[in-house]
Amino acid sequence: MKTIMTSIAAGSLLSALAMAQPAPLYTVKDLGALGGDTSFAFQLNNAGWVAGSANLTKGGPQHAFLWYGGGPLKDLGTLGGPNSGADGPNLFGEAAIGSETSTLDPNGEDFCAFGTHHQCLGAIWRNGRLSPLPSLF
Repeated sequence: MKTIMTSIAAGSLLSALAMAQPAPLYTVKDLGALGGDTSFAFQLNNAGWVAGSANLTKGGPQHAFLWYGGGPLKDLGTLGGPNSGADGPNLFGEAAIGSETSTLDPNGEDFCAFGTHHQCLGAIWRNGRLSPLPSLF
């Protein structure tokens, strides 16, 4: 009997604690896409800016985007290939980009993981421009 009373008391206490939890301090927002039907938010910063990738047409190529907390997604383009994706928006409005080029990868690799086997390069979105980063070799 003592065990049953302890279980009831513990259950009541846990129930009261669960009901007393404050409301979450965030909201969920659908950012849409870049004309297609799919988008992926990869990272956001403390200002609420989001970087990710969204398709241009249903089932079509994906382009890196930035969203600055209001308005439509900003299409960051590619380095000549069909696909790109953005990460890490900073407070200067810059983002790190992984972008395909128009050249097929000479080793047949798919480093950007879009399934196209195009050469993948790192890039940066800065001052309204997408610029490739220098190769490490």
